[in-house]
Amino acid sequence: MKAIDINCQMVTKWGSLLPLEMVSQIEAYLGTKLGYGKTDEEMAQVLRDADVKAMVVLPTINMTDDIGKVRELNDRAAQFQKDYSDVVIGMWCSVNPKLGYKGLREVERCI
Repeated sequence: MKAIDINCQMVTKWGSLLPLEMVSQIEAYLGTKLGYGKTDEEMAQVLRDADVKAMVVLPTINMTDDIGKVRELNDRAAQFQKDYSDVVIGMWCSVNPKLGYKGLREVERCI
């Protein structure tokens, strides 16, 4: 294992967070081409090829009006971790504080 990425930016259809201007920097670091819209298996293979273990971060921090979508993404990331535990060592539950009590309940649910 070369590294543990504690802030892994997903490039799957469901979890993309990486701004386009950062793609070339990440590609240079990992030594492999990235692309948006990867399947879960393709994303896991990118990590395997780079010999990296990952903590997944989700694009939910800017979601202030849809707790259902936040729950869906947190659940999806948890499933991704279960399915690809050889490369995904964890995930960050992500909730915008503006969601208030609903957001707090989501953090508690994820823990």
